[in-house]
Amino acid sequence: MVNRSGGKVFLTEYGKIFYKTAIESVSSIEDAKLEIERQKLREKNIVAIASIPTSFNTFLLSTIKEYQKESSTQAKFFFDDALSPEICEGLRSGKYDLGICSKDENYSDLTFLPLYNEELVLITKKNNELAQKDKVSLKDLDNEDIYTYSTKSTLGKNITTAITAKNKNIKIHNFAKDELSLASSVIANDLKALIVKSVFLDHFDLKQIQVDLPRNTRQVYLAYNKQNIKNQEVKNLINYLKNKKGSK
Repeated sequence: MVNRSGGKVFLTEYGKIFYKTAIESVSSIEDAKLEIERQKLREKNIVAIASIPTSFNTFLLSTIKEYQKESSTQAKFFFDDALSPEICEGLRSGKYDLGICSKDENYSDLTFLPLYNEELVLITKKNNELAQKDKVSLKDLDNEDIYTYSTKSTLGKNITTAITAKNKNIKIHNFAKDELSLASSVIANDLKALIVKSVFLDHFDLKQIQVDLPRNTRQVYLAYNKQNIKNQEVKNLINYLKNKKGSK
């Protein structure tokens, strides 16, 4: 199975065959364990939903309550908050049944259905000169340093594209992964940032200013993996959300 030479151990051809088979066996066992857990959830009529944090208060919880009332469902809904890449990975692996997130072109095996748009606002400290305004255009931000989400995210890419399409003189700094880190950085460093308008901002002493960005710059999607849907309750909820989309 192995050869030893110069204090090192090498697999023989027989050893390589055994190793390959052993790895495949372990992988099959892990897949079987995951499928057993999925089946247990289906039998308990549990729907696992992961969502970007901003959707809970503005869309997800109220929509689930409406669905429960209209359908008289007995299903239990378990939630997890995560960023879009993590949600997509969870949908691919079967960890989640449904996701509320950005569309990611890297996950062509998932289905994405547009649900609604989230408003983007410019935030500054209240003593900043821009804080005197309630609304600005991108032309008003000529040569300004504007901070926003990392371009590793779909949202960061979309914001950057939308800004540069209207004003190439704005200096964009892409670094943040979420609303809390972005708002905290604005407070600590007296920055100006483009961010999703959400309940999280109410906890910061900041001025929120409307900006003339296209409404679909921040579009939120329902995402799911057709291969993993075996629970009728999940199918029913998908159909409900399809009819719900755009009503927010």
